[in-house]
Amino acid sequence: GDEAARLVRISLLDATVTVYDGDVGFGNVEGMVAMRDPDNNQWILMATHTGAVSQVGGKVTICHIPPGDPLQAHTLLVSDSAVPAHLAHGDYLGVCGGGGADFSDKNLISIDPATGIGSMVMPLGAKFEGLARGPTGLLYASDDDELWVIDLYMGTVTEVGDHAYDDVEALEYAFGDNAPQIEIEGLSSDWTDDGVLFGFSDHDNAVLILNAETGQAIQFDCAVDTTDCEGMVFLTEQSDPMFAVLNIFD
Repeated sequence: GDEAARLVRISLLDATVTVYDGDVGFGNVEGMVAMRDPDNNQWILMATHTGAVSQVGGKVTICHIPPGDPLQAHTLLVSDSAVPAHLAHGDYLGVCGGGGADFSDKNLISIDPATGIGSMVMPLGAKFEGLARGPTGLLYASDDDELWVIDLYMGTVTEVGDHAYDDVEALEYAFGDNAPQIEIEGLSSDWTDDGVLFGFSDHDNAVLILNAETGQAIQFDCAVDTTDCEGMVFLTEQSDPMFAVLNIFD
């Protein structure tokens, strides 16, 4: 009702839904993945957004300087309670460089799963609607019929390549902790040795397998009868780690 962007938590045990009170601070969040924060090893949510940026809800603009890597300094939007910890390790209030805020309407952000409040990670030059966590330090993103890779350590966004499928809105990178390779009958090991990148094309109503090195895509032969898919998640069974399920959210 108040047009705020809010984090939503869904329990898979009892299907209860919890809507966070605080505004994320970045409107129209499109893609989201969970990963460990390299600074403190705590779980965070990484997401893309393609909308307005607000500074409501007690958030403060700071310049974050990663310890030991000042060249990667970037502007963040953080909660009041997080300011002292940032200032203690050398960050300072305001935007980096002292100029105008370097927020755009297309950014990669992190969201604290404890508070639901977002922080700026880096600006993005394209409207990314799908996001997947790849090998360490890499995120894969889709922009219509293009595949991109985001290097969190280098702070770069690079186009991998185009494919023949339009409106790819969901991505998921599937790989095992101990054995990253995935075996799919009839598919070259060049596509599967480091895991498999899945996608979903709303335009073609098709589950895709994408080559993370070239951006090429082929249709994955599976029984899916849905349109307007917005997200997908890859899960392995605890009782049988060799068995996995690709969950698609319509």
